[in-house]
Amino acid sequence: MVGFALLSEAYETINWVILGKILLIWTVSPIISAIVGGVFYLFTRTFILLNVHSYRRALIALPILYGLTTGINVFAALHHSSNVDWYTMPKLFPPIGAAAFGAVTGLMVQCVVVPLIKERIKNEKKLENSNMHAAKRLSRQSSLRSCFRTTKLSFPRLLFC
Repeated sequence: MVGFALLSEAYETINWVILGKILLIWTVSPIISAIVGGVFYLFTRTFILLNVHSYRRALIALPILYGLTTGINVFAALHHSSNVDWYTMPKLFPPIGAAAFGAVTGLMVQCVVVPLIKERIKNEKKLENSNMHAAKRLSRQSSLRSCFRTTKLSFPRLLFC
């Protein structure tokens, strides 16, 4: 719309104050998002990832983070939909609905996702241990084979196997 107004030289049809606000929001919004994301990352890194018990803390934080994220998104959707004229709802419905939806999501993650993650990590540790034992057996067998591979076995060669 701005392009058409500029092209047709109808400058007075452009609301420059609103256009300035839009440009300001487009500039400031990514900066605020970067700051919030950086603070969230530092918090997560400090209190979960770099902790001695990071596995346990991550499994505790997972349903909380899922619930908060879902709750914030649902609140944003419900809060902005209340501005539409065709849809009226009580003032407390967006925060209560978002909190309920976030709590249900966190509970589902705790009951379904966390046990699946625990089981998968347990199975990966079992597989890793069995692979480690197989690799040790294989290396012992290959070293014994290399000792007896030569046609002339000498006493010093057998000592170093």
